[in-house]
Amino acid sequence: MKKLLALILVGVLAFSNASYGAITYTRDWTSADDGSTLGGQDIGNIQDDVSEQAATQTGNNAYTGSNTHAGTETFNGTVNFNSTVTGVAVIQVVNTQSSALQSGATAIPQDDSKPEDSEGFAFTDIDTAITPTSATNLLKIDVVFQGASSANNGTFIVALHNADLDADFAIAVGASSTALVDTTRTPITFTYFVLAGTTSATTFKIRAGNASGDTVTMNGISTGPARRFGGAMYSSITITEITP
Repeated sequence: MKKLLALILVGVLAFSNASYGAITYTRDWTSADDGSTLGGQDIGNIQDDVSEQAATQTGNNAYTGSNTHAGTETFNGTVNFNSTVTGVAVIQVVNTQSSALQSGATAIPQDDSKPEDSEGFAFTDIDTAITPTSATNLLKIDVVFQGASSANNGTFIVALHNADLDADFAIAVGASSTALVDTTRTPITFTYFVLAGTTSATTFKIRAGNASGDTVTMNGISTGPARRFGGAMYSSITITEITP
């Protein structure tokens, strides 16, 4: 009895929410060998058919559907994906960082009131502007303030301001958690999320100070004031626009 061989090739492709379905290729033939083993010609037939099937997957096609891809596929041509990808996406990242020494002496009260736009010294070296692409997107603002206060046993406050969101008061605040001496530099870091609310340029700023109005210094110590670490200490504002 001649041996009947069947070759089934199944390709299942998947891409994020867009792919094409299963491709099944079936080819039957009769072996020239009446025995129980395959001859060299049979193996050649299999190789030829696999090559033919692979050749049919080239060209320009549009694939739709949702499938799972297992294995490696090579495409020679243009693949068009018709789908909408959902989930959080990063639209842009804007960063301003500075290692420059900057200091000032304007108080910020340590009480249960929002810091006002006239309280604290304005550390303008890290002012950061962004132009959102959509008013409904979110802005994630990360603040790093490498600070020191001239007042021994004192703490200091770092206030984030944006005149478009609130013209009078800070929108977020960070503060040193322990009493400091002038030679102790403390990084104040915090993150704030807010709806963009605009597609025009908008600027985020930092004001910092302590309750007694002593000198607060960025990227150094307040005595002098003096820079530390040869310009390798950075303060920054980083703004990331993301889809909600």
